[in-house]
Amino acid sequence: MFSDKDFEYVRTLEKYKNFSKAAEALYIAQPSLSRYIKTLEQKLGVTIFDRGKMPIEITAAGKCFLSYGNKLKDVEEEMMAQINKLKNTSYEKVRFGVPNVIGDYILPRILPKFLRDNPAANIKNSMCGTPELIEMLRSKRLDLIICAETFQHKGIAIEYITKDPIVLIAKKDHPILKNYDTSKCDIENPLDIELRQLKNERFIKYDPNFILSKLVDDLLIREGVQTENVIMLPSVQSSIRMVFQGMGLAFAMKSILKYGSYKDSDIMCPIRVNADMKLYAAYNKMAYEKNESLRNLVKYIKDEYMNEDL
Repeated sequence: MFSDKDFEYVRTLEKYKNFSKAAEALYIAQPSLSRYIKTLEQKLGVTIFDRGKMPIEITAAGKCFLSYGNKLKDVEEEMMAQINKLKNTSYEKVRFGVPNVIGDYILPRILPKFLRDNPAANIKNSMCGTPELIEMLRSKRLDLIICAETFQHKGIAIEYITKDPIVLIAKKDHPILKNYDTSKCDIENPLDIELRQLKNERFIKYDPNFILSKLVDDLLIREGVQTENVIMLPSVQSSIRMVFQGMGLAFAMKSILKYGSYKDSDIMCPIRVNADMKLYAAYNKMAYEKNESLRNLVKYIKDEYMNEDL
């Protein structure tokens, strides 16, 4: 490693082109400067001053040494400017809530890049159901939420973000699929089957308070499908695992299948249905005006998801 003194001594000698004058400018003895430069040259393994010329001249290697020294100085000054900026910046807390059903897939898409670009932000996350998120936002315990329904409340702004298609999933060797070609079926190319054909099949459903459950129930009513053979499970993730075991059919959001890590996804066949979950960003207007980190986070969410159907 090289010190500031190394670059200072070489820079001064290059300026005065004379050991005596450079030593005088540095307030050291001329022999001391000569020994210092000689030691530095031995460390570098090259000659940085041509002493055979009068006045002495810096060599190409010496110019290279000074060039990189100047760059290091610029980088150090930039680093200190950024550190001082952060030192004088108050960390802004943003209380951010997402639905527990899809939070694991929303957050990794937003937070890493946002935090890299906004190091002064202090994000506090909450994951729970949409009704709880809305109540926490209304009571000012959260500043921003992603939710799956609209609502009205004084002081809260709501913006549409995107829609997350709902798909029905079955194991590829399920009897209902025996007459279909499932070889090219995947999350981007779901199979087309009329839901009425599935009225006698076993469906895996969830807590009726889930927004997904309400959307699925509305879908089945529209399609005239009555489900009597039902297994109730606490989460979408557990239902997907049950599908992999051939225990029935389940509804899920495309984002869970697309961004989740399901090693058995090659045995899964998504089936297209006419339903989707609309997602909204809702935030406290007063906090939005006062908190730059909150404004930036809302912008990141909109940039990531706006105009994109999952």
